[in-house]
Amino acid sequence: SSDLTWDRSTGKVFIALHKAAASHDMIQACAHAEILNMILHRDLSSCKIHRSTLLTLQKRAHEAPYDRVWETVTETHLLLDNIFPEFLKGLTAAGWVTDRHLLDFEEWRIDWHMAGAKSD
Repeated sequence: SSDLTWDRSTGKVFIALHKAAASHDMIQACAHAEILNMILHRDLSSCKIHRSTLLTLQKRAHEAPYDRVWETVTETHLLLDNIFPEFLKGLTAAGWVTDRHLLDFEEWRIDWHMAGAKSD
């Protein structure tokens, strides 16, 4: 329940949360932003998990024409969809409280409706 925007010119990632977003949605959105940050600005050659996938995404992101950057956002989202459940379990197992968040960011909440979707 979040929407992520990446401003390639400034390197900033913006997250908009749906008004009904739960704590795990916020954690997942921040993890997605951090994965993008890693792909854009870090040396991933010694990464321990999903190294080849992250390196491939990094190469694509750096080579992508400006109008194709959304492919990187989409691909990182798909990666995170696969690894987030295990990541969240790991946080819980390590003693993190995940039913609320203490992330230090300014929250922006919006209400969006998709065409044909039921409204709450």
